[in-house]
Amino acid sequence: MPIINVLDKQTANLIAAGEVVDRPASVVKELLENSIDAGADSITVEIKNGGSTLIRITDNGKGMEPEDVRLSVLRHATSKISNPSDLDGIKTLGFRGEALAAISSVSRFQIISKTQSNEFGTCMVMEGEKEVSFDEVGCPDGTTITVRDIFFNVPARRKFLKKDQTETAYISQYIERIAISNPQISFKFISDSKTRFSTVGNGDLKSAIYSVFGKEFSESLIPVDKTHEKIRVHGFISLPEHSRVNRSFQIFFVNGRFVRTRSTAFALEDAYKTYIFNERYPACVLFVELDPYLVDVNVHPSKLEVRFVDEAMVRQAVYFTVRDAIEAIKNPISADIDTSAIGKKQTELLHFTPEKVDVKKEQVEFKPIVAEKNTSVGGASFSFASATPVKPPVFKNETEPSESKTALSFADSGKEQKVEDTKTTDDSVLSSFAVTIADTVTSQREEAATQVVSDKKELDLKYCGNVFDTYIIAEYDSNMYIIDKHAAHERILYEELKKKKSDGGTQMLIDSIIVSLSSEEFDVAISSLDELSEIGFDYSEFGVRTIAIRGIPTEFSDLSTATVEEIFVGMLTDIIAGKRAKDTRDSFFDKALFTAACRAAVKGGIPDSEASYRYLLRKISELENVFCCPHGRPIIVKYTKTQIEKMFLRT
Repeated sequence: MPIINVLDKQTANLIAAGEVVDRPASVVKELLENSIDAGADSITVEIKNGGSTLIRITDNGKGMEPEDVRLSVLRHATSKISNPSDLDGIKTLGFRGEALAAISSVSRFQIISKTQSNEFGTCMVMEGEKEVSFDEVGCPDGTTITVRDIFFNVPARRKFLKKDQTETAYISQYIERIAISNPQISFKFISDSKTRFSTVGNGDLKSAIYSVFGKEFSESLIPVDKTHEKIRVHGFISLPEHSRVNRSFQIFFVNGRFVRTRSTAFALEDAYKTYIFNERYPACVLFVELDPYLVDVNVHPSKLEVRFVDEAMVRQAVYFTVRDAIEAIKNPISADIDTSAIGKKQTELLHFTPEKVDVKKEQVEFKPIVAEKNTSVGGASFSFASATPVKPPVFKNETEPSESKTALSFADSGKEQKVEDTKTTDDSVLSSFAVTIADTVTSQREEAATQVVSDKKELDLKYCGNVFDTYIIAEYDSNMYIIDKHAAHERILYEELKKKKSDGGTQMLIDSIIVSLSSEEFDVAISSLDELSEIGFDYSEFGVRTIAIRGIPTEFSDLSTATVEEIFVGMLTDIIAGKRAKDTRDSFFDKALFTAACRAAVKGGIPDSEASYRYLLRKISELENVFCCPHGRPIIVKYTKTQIEKMFLRT
């Protein structure tokens, strides 16, 4: 006796409906996509009881001919594709030809449609896949579809519907996203006879975001628009200080279709990695546009997931678009101060040449330099009667007591160095300092050796003091700034390390770095040997769960062994967690160097000299696009005079 049954049409349709329609929000999604594909520029969505009793969608699209109305509810009937090759370059939101068939089979269904060329429209009523009536009616151009009592004939499915408020939230979430992706269309959403939101349909994306999510969210966004390898990424991303506790506001569209993709989400969060705090997430409304033939949208019944031909290329396009936009944001001080004007106001300037001194490798000697009476800088000559030599700022190591002579120099990336405590005897004299290091004079130390410190009377940015040995207080015009010295120094070092990036290469080590790993880390290290070699690591198996690193990227040549090991193991951890696809060399170092900066930065709560605080204040004001440390903590908090006066009820 045969055991395989050929299912009847009704049963087959109910099974198919379960793949396409799992809740009222699925109905709204499919019908909205059809309205957009029909060329509508005004769409109204009305629901009652979370969509369980009523869903009505009205559009002013091109409508359907009478014969097309009847064909539209048949399975695999569609106007979007006609042959297999069309699946390789889909440009419409809907294309499967299953939506109306699935919806009509599990609901009491009515469709009214009219084309512009016809005098009358067509009304077809169905109940659980059975046609009840088919009549000619008077109606406006476009299509209105009404879905009542969803799952009335599938009680097992209906009992799994959640509360009306929950189902309404699902519907609202999708309408919000479809409205944002189509700012040229006017949307109106009515729930239980109350208008939830509406958009004007003027084509302005920011206006659509404002209408859907409100003023606060829209004002927290900055625009992005960049093309990378023929992939355009544009839209809006959130300012780092407006990060969120979850990913619910990460909204991605691929060729106008709302989708969920891990690659774009990872790229977004990687771009923010050194700009927002751990366990916080950026928000975005990002559109990825690429050749339809490079993306497969036919991998999920509800079309919420897509697959790219080149995932890495899309990831890099999103990463660099977002990263460039973040790095262009000015910090509060730079935004308020015209640094070029400050430079013009400096009327006195000393320039010193570092005196080379032979010292031991583990020691740095600071030598006082006396300025010449006539000094030429940048083609201009300046005369001085005398100059008082000034030692560099001293940042004290957190492991030493406050009175210790041992200090952590900002110029030497974390090495302990011995210096003498001195005080500036005349703050009105412009001075600089020289740093001589026995092994290598790096670009960072050369900058420190010729650094110009401006007179506090000449600078508009005024140093006012510090509190708790952690926060620097500064004043400019009608603004007060509170700067976290550790976060500021960490960002300064991070930016300096980034400047040292080379074009690639490996620095071979005299003594190999032996690293013990877990079994999982060891397996990943061996399997990723080729990939990590491209970045600049040269290593091999050394023993049981142990590797020997013989060469490191040239950018890491000045870092300690412990820091290099921490960066390497952290990279393996990211690969295991699936947070890292194949990175370019640049994007890898953008995420790794903050580890080195964190180790070297001065710590809060440790007393430092006034010269140290002035140095940090000036350096952070020079970094125009920096507003947080590499871990995402804010560097600067700004208060206006008006805000402070309000606190004291003076206004």
